[in-house]
Amino acid sequence: MSVRHAILGILLRRPTYPYELVLTLERLLGETWQLNQGQVYLAIKKLEYEGFIEGMKEKPNKHGRKRSYRVTDKGRREFEHWQGSTSDRLRPLREDVLLKIALSADGDAHKLLEVIEERKKHCEGWLRYYEELESALVDLDKTRSFGEAGQPLSVATAKKILETEMDCLEMARCTVERLVSENDTRVRKA
Repeated sequence: MSVRHAILGILLRRPTYPYELVLTLERLLGETWQLNQGQVYLAIKKLEYEGFIEGMKEKPNKHGRKRSYRVTDKGRREFEHWQGSTSDRLRPLREDVLLKIALSADGDAHKLLEVIEERKKHCEGWLRYYEELESALVDLDKTRSFGEAGQPLSVATAKKILETEMDCLEMARCTVERLVSENDTRVRKA
């Protein structure tokens, strides 16, 4: 997800302060897409520099001045273009475990199997976490608005990604075990 477009989408609803942007994103997407305030502030500065948003008059408060932002016409057009387009770009697959398999010497197979099992356990832990989170959310079939569907959809997507990764790890485990077995057979024949 684009932080820039998330900010534009929220600001299109109403002008707001940077900290409120973070809270709104957390409410909409939950813990499946975390960002820190620093990311938001950097993105705001860049969006303002590019003319997609503008700062409104600062209001004094007990901590100094507080500045809210709103979307410009240019920003509205950018968001509408982004929202109406699809991306043909795939995310690069950069899993450490795949690189470890590719770079592993035959003698490292048992260590490699341990790495695969550890990664599976890690995924299983996250999967349990998302299942618990999912049970506390509104059932996706009962959502009444797009905003209400954000968190359940994000959690469901995170679960699917983890389940797919676990399937791939199982495939990797089977491949490593097969190669070890084939190597052992060759050694015995020699």
